[in-house]
Amino acid sequence: MQNHKKTKHKLLFRAVTLVLLLVIYLLLNVIINFSFNSLAESSLIALIIVFSSLSIKELVHLKIRSSRTRNNLYKLILIVSSLLIIYTFRNHLVALGISLGVIAAILTFAFQPIILSFIGWVYLLTHQVYREGDRIRIGEIKGDVMKIDPLHTKILEVGSEYIRGDFPSGRVFTMPNGKLLTDPVANYSKYFPYIWTEITFQLTYDTDFQFAIQGIKKIIKEHFSKNISKIKTEFEELLEDHDFDDEHFQAIRYTFLPAQSWIDFRITFPVIPKKKGVTISRLTEKVLEFFDEYPEKIAYPKGRAR
Repeated sequence: MQNHKKTKHKLLFRAVTLVLLLVIYLLLNVIINFSFNSLAESSLIALIIVFSSLSIKELVHLKIRSSRTRNNLYKLILIVSSLLIIYTFRNHLVALGISLGVIAAILTFAFQPIILSFIGWVYLLTHQVYREGDRIRIGEIKGDVMKIDPLHTKILEVGSEYIRGDFPSGRVFTMPNGKLLTDPVANYSKYFPYIWTEITFQLTYDTDFQFAIQGIKKIIKEHFSKNISKIKTEFEELLEDHDFDDEHFQAIRYTFLPAQSWIDFRITFPVIPKKKGVTISRLTEKVLEFFDEYPEKIAYPKGRAR
């Protein structure tokens, strides 16, 4: 609601500015009879085009709910307005080119971070490194992409120093797009919709591990239903697309690691990134219920043995 109100204020401000520019343009034409070929007039028309584009952009933001449709319209507005501005300066391209060259050199030095962010945005549009709604990690930031604009990406943080697990922390990072050019980006869902995670249980050497594995396999099978074969097929297609082969691929793995007087029994399985915390919680609950049903076959380390 607050963002909606801000967008309305922006639209009103830009609409008023646009009207003032149009009034100035008309007055100058009446008073001093602007030449249609003058650089001053072309500059004023370019300003009118810019504020018209910004007003339309805010109107789109207010009226269109789909973020993907909005982004496509933003790109269209940018392309059309850029072409109109170039056409406006068609009779002054040489002089404008020299002037812009000098100005660009100064601005590049003075506004390097902003320019890098804009280049990062262009790179993002052309390579689709991530989109709104994707879960990503870039540098030390991990979270869900909320909004992308020409200079920044807003990310809803997942996990932090305050909470454990993949749950939203409530903090929103505003990240300069320039980080795309310097930091590695991990996208949790673009190429393959799953990641692998694991649950570890500490069991004593007296445990009947074959019995434990059979019971857990049944729980895992019920949880994933028929999805395992689908996950395997999608992962093999991913490897094939990148000319990579993994002969030992297993969707679910069970491993045993000795640790002092007990065994670390680990279950590794695929999970949708945004459901990781909930999935781990549900499976852990079911596995513990199964363990508690058979205390004579499955035992936990107790006291100093732990």
